[in-house]
Amino acid sequence: MAQVHPIARLGGWEGYEVRAQWIEPRAGRTWCVIRLEPVRGYERCCSRCGRLTPAIHDLEERRIRDLPLFEHWVELRVLRVRVECSTCGLKLERLAWLAAYARVTRRLAESVARLCKVMALRHVARYFGLDWKTVKEIDRAGLLRELGPSTSTASRSSRSMSSCSTRAIARPR
Repeated sequence: MAQVHPIARLGGWEGYEVRAQWIEPRAGRTWCVIRLEPVRGYERCCSRCGRLTPAIHDLEERRIRDLPLFEHWVELRVLRVRVECSTCGLKLERLAWLAAYARVTRRLAESVARLCKVMALRHVARYFGLDWKTVKEIDRAGLLRELGPSTSTASRSSRSMSSCSTRAIARPR
């Protein structure tokens, strides 16, 4: 039985394995950089139709943010797989832990969305070291998931939706 890397156990990056990790300083912060590569022989899932396919067309490295690890910010360097689906053609593989073209993992996005309920967007952005526009989009997507898409909520900005919902919870009349 093959040994699983301890960081891979914590990360839960299904279909990928840790090839390397290192700590590097950047702009006064320390970053834990983790290189993930696809597991050989693992069947990939088409992001459009959901069919399993073993055919890999190509790999492309993406830099993706994940939740901080102790005092280090985390950057994943992931070799994303484009599958050759018999129905849809060339598509990115579907991953449970990452949206199709996202630059942050689902768990980081969930943490950001939770904090946006109790903090201002700029404070959440500063806390996680993300651009405020990224935080705004994550907050908006989280609110749409909670409230459900409708014409009134979809047309508003996420800041006004979150402030209205926060006020309704914080100050009942």
